[in-house]
Amino acid sequence: ARVAGAEVVSVGDAHVAAVDSDGCVWVWGCGEFGALGVGGEERESRPVRVQALPPWVVAVSAGDAFTAAVDMYGGVWTWGAGWHGRLGHGSEEDELLP
Repeated sequence: ARVAGAEVVSVGDAHVAAVDSDGCVWVWGCGEFGALGVGGEERESRPVRVQALPPWVVAVSAGDAFTAAVDMYGGVWTWGAGWHGRLGHGSEEDELLP
């Protein structure tokens, strides 16, 4: 897989997330529990852009079936498996989108 201009890459348990030089987030791998943030739980064998995020992300971290990103204004975005409330959304629900 290739993400042109990748500046940040994070490898999770079964998926990968990257931020390109434009601040866009790209993901691939296992989408179970919504870990990829693209609206479903399908597996992606090539990088796909997380369309629900603004194009000014500066950091991303792929975890165990969930992902978190920070934008240039300090906003934190999370999605994927919501076990134990780790997404910070006030529930333990899985989130398929940021």
